[in-house]
Amino acid sequence: MPPKNHATRGMNARNKGAESPTIQNETPSTSDMLRQCGSKCKRFISEGHDFLRCHSCQMLFHLTCTTFDQEVYSVIKAKQRFDDISWKCQGCRNAPQQPNINDLMGMIASLQERIQTLERNPKHIVQQPSAIQPNVRSESKVLQGNQITHQVILAAETGNPMTQQSFADKVKDNLRSIPIKNIIVTKDGSGIINFPNKTSRDDAFSNLKNSFNVKINNRPQRTILPKVTILDVDSTEYKNKDSEKLKEAICEKNPTLKALVDQGKTFEILFIKEDNRKINLSFAVAKVSKEIFKEIRLLNYQLYIDFQRCRVSNRVHVTQCYQCQKFGHTKTNCKSDVQVCRFCSGNHISKSCPGKGNIDSYKCANCDSNHSTTYYKCPVLQSQTQLLINRTQGMEEISKNDLHPHVIVT
Repeated sequence: MPPKNHATRGMNARNKGAESPTIQNETPSTSDMLRQCGSKCKRFISEGHDFLRCHSCQMLFHLTCTTFDQEVYSVIKAKQRFDDISWKCQGCRNAPQQPNINDLMGMIASLQERIQTLERNPKHIVQQPSAIQPNVRSESKVLQGNQITHQVILAAETGNPMTQQSFADKVKDNLRSIPIKNIIVTKDGSGIINFPNKTSRDDAFSNLKNSFNVKINNRPQRTILPKVTILDVDSTEYKNKDSEKLKEAICEKNPTLKALVDQGKTFEILFIKEDNRKINLSFAVAKVSKEIFKEIRLLNYQLYIDFQRCRVSNRVHVTQCYQCQKFGHTKTNCKSDVQVCRFCSGNHISKSCPGKGNIDSYKCANCDSNHSTTYYKCPVLQSQTQLLINRTQGMEEISKNDLHPHVIVT
């Protein structure tokens, strides 16, 4: 009588009442059926056998030749179908670290894409220094330097504060044929128009100077590195003190990102915090270089960490004071002695506001509209967000439509 295969054993176990999920076996190809099990048993892999494929050596192993039970096996097989998990045999885990063919292919594809980009835009090619020079500034200091801005500033009018819409209506007739990146209303009531180049800026200034009190902003703008939020991180594995451990885990599973880190590009986990809305999950905030930020975008805002795929969001952190409700500083550094409520704009602590929860009684202390000062659609908050985006490296390549689903304002 021929021996029972593994599928038959699993079926008998289920018939006896064992709580094991039904497993859809992967059907081996003709070449697979001619291959032996990679363990000591050396039996052939036949149709109906439960088996696993090693991610490194591509050899096949009977389920009974591994340490997994049926329940764990079903989870691994389900995730392997969607490339969410990779399993290595004992021999590959104990072997010296070798470049994985899948990782190498991913790096080659990324390099080919970058070469094509440089061929289309030769001006981006930068001559590399022949040797490392002494006393070179660190990359973070170099990146956080100044960038040229092309701005026209419209002075604020006393007693007539502008909104984003009123500012646009005021200047649109003079700027119909001129390309504009965006317009911003600052907290002091001034209007800022950003242009893509010097020619557009100069043309706009010529059209506006006879009708409005405008000036050209020639001051270089200090830029900052982008930040991202990595969502759904396993909180049982990574605590706030495990920043370096998380960074290593990300680099291990994402070879193109690791290549940039090895080149010295900034990738720093700032903190890890538990997500109170989800069980056993945390989120991590990282500061990255513009090159790594672009790579994350090319990866469709997804990073592989251990046995899961984590979503990534752009993080635009607008600082707001909970003393005066203005932007650009915190309560600790606030120069105002007056406490302003973020719900009704009254002179009391927000948590003791009598109108808290009654939206009809809300009044924004920044724009006088019927909402709280932290409402994400507040025009003043949106202007402050846009100012921060303009100062962030790499954000200029992202359209407003691309930003919407990925921005987190805190």
